[in-house]
Amino acid sequence: MNTPALFHYRGLSQFSSSLNSNATELMEKIGLEGEPGKNRYNYVISDPVTNAIIGLKYIIATDEPMDNDDFTEISGAGDSVMYENKYPLSAGYLLPDSIRTWDLISTNPFTVLDDYVRAATDNMVEKVFVPLDAPRVAATAAGVDEEGDGIWSGYSDEGESGMVRLTYTAEETGNHYVYIEADQAENIEVNYEDGSIRTLREDCGAVVNIGKISKGEKFSLVIDYEQDGGGSIRSHVCTMDQTLWERAYALISRHQMEITDFGDTFIEGEIRTDREGILTTSVLNEEGWRMQIDGQDREITDLVGGELIAAHLSAGSHTIRLQFRPPGILAGCICMLVGLLALIVLSRPQLRQRAIRRQSRSGISSNGI
Repeated sequence: MNTPALFHYRGLSQFSSSLNSNATELMEKIGLEGEPGKNRYNYVISDPVTNAIIGLKYIIATDEPMDNDDFTEISGAGDSVMYENKYPLSAGYLLPDSIRTWDLISTNPFTVLDDYVRAATDNMVEKVFVPLDAPRVAATAAGVDEEGDGIWSGYSDEGESGMVRLTYTAEETGNHYVYIEADQAENIEVNYEDGSIRTLREDCGAVVNIGKISKGEKFSLVIDYEQDGGGSIRSHVCTMDQTLWERAYALISRHQMEITDFGDTFIEGEIRTDREGILTTSVLNEEGWRMQIDGQDREITDLVGGELIAAHLSAGSHTIRLQFRPPGILAGCICMLVGLLALIVLSRPQLRQRAIRRQSRSGISSNGI
């Protein structure tokens, strides 16, 4: 999970015992694999709206090329290829006040993302995702009960390792995005009509781009259970109305902050707007962040989506600075210095006695010679 820390790049995935559960919950809501109870969230190849919200700009793929219309290949070295997001957003961008009405209640991430688009465009674009019709459901050595709205209950027959298959038909040619979460699944995979197979993470729970599928083609989401396994299945599959998304992106990306400097603990930038609105960032709120606008401290009270740092801006040009200092670091440094001084003071008598003993032994040795 901690490849960004391991390889020293600015990435999304992480596992940490001190991870803010509110941040994990937001990531889960917008389609990343995450669970607050497990202190982690993990990025997989997602959809353009999620990528925009989190500020994703590049992906490095290894071993095999990435077939994804949402990205453009820009560089390569060895077995690695770098791709650039076609629809990036800066770490800060201006949105209308309507972004405050963004509704994150739904457990369907496509519904949450559509509502972000609506709120971020001031209701000028209502939605961009197009859900597929309900799948044909089949089971082998298993039972499955429909509970409605993309939710089923699947379970292996007693003493058996069961399998549930959800078969969809593409209604339009284009990228297809899948969100599937299956409790106690041993394996989840996509079976394509041409016989190819793509394995998803166990108990995936993330929006995944499964590639371009032609109109009329069928594909299946196959859930394998261990012996006597089973649990709730949630599956939502969508395509995207590209025309509506590009219209929405043009509105959302109209006023973006130009990053002028950044480091491990700060971000600085400038933004010029012709209207007032809400500066929305991709920075997850943590105790320790401080904000300055035009050189003046601004208390962080606005949080888009309950967790993304934001602030009201008037029309005009503004300089923005976000600075992070871990809470308690000053007290910690003072305690460390006091401890070091105490160690030095307490150690001096012992060091003096050791020096005297060394001199004494040295004198005895010299007299003997």
